[in-house]
Amino acid sequence: MQRPYKGKWLLLPVVFVALMVSPRVFAQETTAGLQGVVRDPSGASVANATVELTGSSLIGSKKVQTDDLGTYRFAALPSGSYALTVTVPGFRTYKQVGIDLVVGRLPTVDVRL
Repeated sequence: MQRPYKGKWLLLPVVFVALMVSPRVFAQETTAGLQGVVRDPSGASVANATVELTGSSLIGSKKVQTDDLGTYRFAALPSGSYALTVTVPGFRTYKQVGIDLVVGRLPTVDVRL
């Protein structure tokens, strides 16, 4: 006696395709970022420099301090045009405008005071 066919095997290819496609759906990025290193005129890294990022896509501004190696990093930024300002006591203030950030990119903007 044979079992009646209930069509359960038709579901297997559908589940397989769904599993193959789902990682690509969740892997899409929606933000941009910015990173770099702050150095003095001799090329030495500058720790504890204040790095401020402003732009029309932000409400207010974002500020970070450089680490011991002089590096900074901004993450989860909306795409748009930004201005970067770096201030360190004893140095002139550095400002760069027109930094265009695009979704999924992490450009490097190194600063020499």
